[in-house]
Amino acid sequence: MFDGALPAGVDPDELAELTAELMGSSYHRLLAEYVAARTACLQADDVTDPNVAMKRRGQTEELARLLLPAFPQALALAALTKRAVDRARVAAVAAAARPTPPWWGDASQEPIP
Repeated sequence: MFDGALPAGVDPDELAELTAELMGSSYHRLLAEYVAARTACLQADDVTDPNVAMKRRGQTEELARLLLPAFPQALALAALTKRAVDRARVAAVAAAARPTPPWWGDASQEPIP
């Protein structure tokens, strides 16, 4: 689960559900296949130049990070945060669009305190 504080409007259960769905999707499977193929390509030949070897090692480490559970969780969190912002924006527009009765309106329609 996410360690830090969730942005406003993001449900932790929805985050866990979306993360699990992403990890079980064909997207994640294809990403794992791509990472394995690319890593094999980077390690296919023997490199004698230390600069090239270090660059390939760094690329391999960066590719490995894509398969950590934090990556799909970060994708899910970004999507849910955007959804929460969009919902708040729609609610604000709907609240602003509601007509307010004029202050000089009919007093008989006002509730009696």
